[in-house]
Amino acid sequence: DTYLEDTDFAVRTEVNARRVHDALMLLLCFREHPITRPTCMRLLQVPGVHEACSLCTVPGCLGNSWSGNTAVIRHYKTAGTYGSHTITVQPGSKTELVLQHYTDWARQLLLKDTSSNALFLTRYGKPFIRDGCFNKYLPRLLQTVSGAKLSWTKVRVCSSCNTNG
Repeated sequence: DTYLEDTDFAVRTEVNARRVHDALMLLLCFREHPITRPTCMRLLQVPGVHEACSLCTVPGCLGNSWSGNTAVIRHYKTAGTYGSHTITVQPGSKTELVLQHYTDWARQLLLKDTSSNALFLTRYGKPFIRDGCFNKYLPRLLQTVSGAKLSWTKVRVCSSCNTNG
């Protein structure tokens, strides 16, 4: 919450756009309905994009995309066993506010690869093409949030960490 409180949505700079991007990543990956392996979030497309999946051969697969205000995560390591994972962004929530600002203006300021429909972008404005890149970015971002630890398979509250932030 502190990270988000320090974000001024009226300031339309690339630096602030990155802050909005990172706030959205934290909210979707860890607050709304955390997925066990957050790396799969690198494949999430922007809301409103409905294109064929480039990862699999299943006819008509839309990949990790949105259905209204719900992110449908079809591709992740244990999807074959557990099926799709969904993350619903509640109306009036902080996540909805940040998602709206990100898709309205912030993403366009960050995007360097205009052919990409990836929701999350590297610090170079391109989609995360490998899990390894995302696996480096997300833990660094999470370090700004006290009270949590990221392991290879899940996020957990750290009882010995400072939880004032």
